[in-house]
Amino acid sequence: MMIREPKADPTRAKEVKVKIPVSHHIKLHSMKVLTGKQISDAITEALDVYFASRGIEETLTMPQLRER
Repeated sequence: MMIREPKADPTRAKEVKVKIPVSHHIKLHSMKVLTGKQISDAITEALDVYFASRGIEETLTMPQLRER
């Protein structure tokens, strides 16, 4: 008997750990203090805008991604 896993919900949050320049972190923390917006919310909003401005094909064929 096979157990089927539920399909992944693309709207649920997934935690990732990334390294960013300290200067970016300082700016994000300053924004958090000044606006009260959580850093994760700001990053999610910025990524939504970024991906909405590009087609998926353009994003997947970026030279920076192919080099890794």
